[in-house]
Amino acid sequence: MIRLSLGMVVHEPPEISGLALKTQKQRKALAFILANIWKHGTNPIHFHLRNQRNVPKRYNPGMVGNKPIKSVLNALADLGLVEIETGTSKFTYNQNWERETPKLSQFTATDAFFEMLRMIIPSKHFFEAPPLHIQYKDLNDNLLDFEWCEFSKRAYQELAEYCNFMQEQKLMIDGEPLSHYHVTRTFRDWAGDGSFLYGGRGFHPVMRMSKQQRSRILINDSKTVALDYPASEPNILYQMMTGTRLSPDGDPYQVDGLERSEVKPFFTIMLNTSGAFGAAKAVTNWLDDNKVKDAEKAPVIAAIERFGSVRAVINAIVERNKPIEACLMQGKAMGQHYQWLEANLVFHVAYQLSLQGAPAITVHDELIVMEKDKELAEFIMYNEWPQGFPTLADAPWNKRSER
Repeated sequence: MIRLSLGMVVHEPPEISGLALKTQKQRKALAFILANIWKHGTNPIHFHLRNQRNVPKRYNPGMVGNKPIKSVLNALADLGLVEIETGTSKFTYNQNWERETPKLSQFTATDAFFEMLRMIIPSKHFFEAPPLHIQYKDLNDNLLDFEWCEFSKRAYQELAEYCNFMQEQKLMIDGEPLSHYHVTRTFRDWAGDGSFLYGGRGFHPVMRMSKQQRSRILINDSKTVALDYPASEPNILYQMMTGTRLSPDGDPYQVDGLERSEVKPFFTIMLNTSGAFGAAKAVTNWLDDNKVKDAEKAPVIAAIERFGSVRAVINAIVERNKPIEACLMQGKAMGQHYQWLEANLVFHVAYQLSLQGAPAITVHDELIVMEKDKELAEFIMYNEWPQGFPTLADAPWNKRSER
């Protein structure tokens, strides 16, 4: 997927016949839009069509507004120079209350328009800033400016090197190349202090594919295998609290009287809510949500019926996982810190594999590698642990060490 970049611009953009721009801001936006077409040609370029606040200067050096961008694109579309396809919001549901696959809006330049721009815009007038692999957001999903720190600089550098390596590989699915491999890690300001201690997962279009689709990915014409961390976040918490993961000899989801499929949804909620009462209420709300499929609810309902109450199931899970009890039900912000730990581990492993010449596609807690690299990947997955990261003072393992 190609996104509209505000880091590329055409200096001295040409006049376009029939294009009537009313403001200086629109003329400024035109220079960025033409640069994206000049580089990406007739490939679809994705952008946000809905109204939103302007992107901060960290990601938008030219301080181009969202409204002028939309105005210029609509004007170009009116001239038949680009086609605009409206996307689908992540909050869109069909008549059966099934969530529609979210999709960004996109615009596509015509062949004639692209060829004309290539003819009249010399390469010396095209400028592109290095891609930004780090973004920082508030809790409402708005981009924020941020100050670079030792951790963010290192995370950016390693991710940039990893992406450059992956872009040199041949990534295919069903005979078609995967889109340009660019990963951006998103951190969130849960503490309100600008710290890089929450979130941190990365995104690229492979993550939207089903597990079955991903199984058909070829890397350098070789079949691939997907390797994931079982019970990823709980096992990381065992690592933090006890010095070792519970797997492969044990499973945090293996609770007497419960199926693994029943425990997993409870555990997810217990990692992101505050207190047993809050966790029980969250489970009840989740079951009442008509947007959640009945098939997903069925195991949870079965567990509650067998144990007699939501609290009884929660207590059984806590009793099974006593070594990490202090980590459970510590609130949503702490849950985001646990996600941060997981993301750091996965990207650390992917980076280490790239240094060994082994390409790996990351999908949350999963790594897709060539079959021949399976043994190497598994070794690094379970023998590497990222060092030197900043610490969250009130994390349970730090509180434990103080006693």
